[in-house]
Formats: sequence, structure tokens, C-alpha cells
Amino acid sequence: MDAPRRGGSRTAAWGAQGLLLLLLLCQGARALECYSCVQRADDGCSAHKMRTVRCGPGVDVCTEAVGAVETIHGQFSVAVRGCGSGIPGKNDRGLDLHGLLAFIQLQQCSEDRCNAKLNLTSRGLNPAGNQSASTPNGAECYSCLGLSREQCRGTAPPVVSCYNASGRVYRGCFDGNVTLTAANVTVSLPVRGCVQDEACTRDGVTGPGFTLSGSCCQGPRCNSDLRNKTYFSSRIPPLVLLPPPSTAAPAAGAQASSHATSTEATAASTAATRPGATAASTAASTPGHASARAEEEPRPAAGAAGHQDRSNAGRPPAKAGPPAAGAAPGPGVSALLLTVVAGALL
Repeated sequence: MDAPRRGGSRTAAWGAQGLLLLLLLCQGARALECYSCVQRADDGCSAHKMRTVRCGPGVDVCTEAVGAVETIHGQFSVAVRGCGSGIPGKNDRGLDLHGLLAFIQLQQCSEDRCNAKLNLTSRGLNPAGNQSASTPNGAECYSCLGLSREQCRGTAPPVVSCYNASGRVYRGCFDGNVTLTAANVTVSLPVRGCVQDEACTRDGVTGPGFTLSGSCCQGPRCNSDLRNKTYFSSRIPPLVLLPPPSTAAPAAGAQASSHATSTEATAASTAATRPGATAASTAASTPGHASARAEEEPRPAAGAAGHQDRSNAGRPPAKAGPPAAGAAPGPGVSALLLTVVAGALL
């Protein structure tokens, strides 16, 4: 009895494992397959370079996106294909950044290898430049049409002469980037060329998973590198920082001169407010300093002295203080002493 039971349990276990393996195989068979490639202004998504990938769990759409950029001297494109996210559908949009034209196409589908419907090659956008029939307007800029970052670094890219096209004036230079994000892949390339605006600062336009941004400048070949520079319009003055005011202490001679002047002013004010005070009494109190001032400064005019006398007129006389030591007694004191002496003799 034990042996048959063990055999039955083994058969049941093998059956469960087989069923699980079958479910896994069925799930793997239902995984979505998509084309995968990346194109950076080359033939990276051509038939002989494109490959097929099996998407992971939860991926229900295949994605393909292409972004084309056109300047007055030509055009280039970036493209991505692979396993995507979202819902099936199609989205097209055109963009214009100061005369740089861009076009984005995004297509998502839910069948195997269905993401090969868009034309990923560069196409002429409207309006298309006709350089052979145009006249240069004097402006020159560096131009990057589908070049790598190493080829478009500094002064390495070619120089083009700007011209007016489709009724637009192109006298500014542009330095920026085009970035395309789709199927969990981000592709970016530098963009340089002639534009209309001569003073734009970090401007950009955005589409579904697509961005074209950069800065403009004015002057011959000024767009060698604008990544870390800010350009101001001629109508807006730049901000200028002024140095802080100086707080240095005055020199020792200046401090001594200021102290002497303050002392002289205090002495003069005290002499003017003391009743009966004259220039002679001030000179007597400080003979050396007063004589020096008498030689350096002119004497006040008669009008000034009269004005000083009038300012003291009408004030009550000050109370007389006790006589100073060694001073002669006044007439009233002498009469009083004589009266006292006469009374004593009588």
C-alpha cells in the first residue's frame, strides 16, 4: 500500500510541475516583440542595423519616434524604436524656435514588430532654405547639422554665411541641443546655425518627448560655446555690482586737528556766553594759544561785535560772587569798615 501511494504522489508532483512550465511557456510566447534601434543623424535604424527584442512583463506597446530639425542650411533627424509604455496611438507636432524648424512624430502600437511605419530619414520642412539662390547678409555662424558632440565642439564645426529666407531676417547665431526621449532611451545632439533672434537667452520649445533649446548671440562666429554664458539684449542694461563704501578710520593728524578745533569752539562758546567776558580776558587766561590765534585768524568786524553786544542787552545782571583772594575791597566794604571802627572809638 505504501509503494502505490508514493508512486501516485510523484505522478501528481510531476503533473503540477509540467502545468507550471506550460504556463510559463505560454506567458513567454505572449511577450510582445518590437523592433529596436537608435538613429543619431545616421542610418542607425536602417534594415540591416535594426534588431528585434522581446519586451518584459507589463509592456503592451511598441514605440517609434522621430524628431527632425531644419536650419536654413540643411536638416537632420534623430530617431528611436523599441518597447514603450502608454497606450497605442499617434502624435505629430511642428515647432519653431527663432527660425529653427522642428517636427516630431510619435507612434505606438500593440502588435508584434509593428513599430516600423514611420519614415525616419531627414525630410525637407516648410519653408526649406535655398542657399544657392540666396545672398549673404554679412552674418557668419558655426553650423552643426547632425554632427556628434566631439565634431561640434568649440571652433571645430564649419562656418556658414547667414542669409534671409522666406521673408525672415537671419542675423543671429544659435547654440543648443535637440533631445528625443522614447522607448526608455534618450538621444541628444548639438544644434548650431543662423537664427532670427540675436539676443535670446536659454529659450526652447517642447513636443511629446522632444525638446529643442539653446541660446542666441550677435556677432561673427559668436556661437562657439554658449552653455555657460548669459547674453543681455541691448535694450536691457546688465546688472552691475558696486563695491561697498570705504570705512577706513581717519588718520592720527586728522583726529588731532578735529580735537583741537572742537576745543577751540568750546572755549569760544564759553567766553561768548559769560557776562562781561571780553577777548582780553580770554587772551589773559590762555596767553600762548590766544596770541597764536590772533596771528592766524582775522579779528571780527565792528558789525559782528555790535551784534554780539545787542544779543546780551536786556539780560539781568549776574550776581556778584565772593572776591578773589588778594583782590582790593570795593568802596562799599571800605565805608562799612570805617563805620565799625568809629563806633568802637566812641
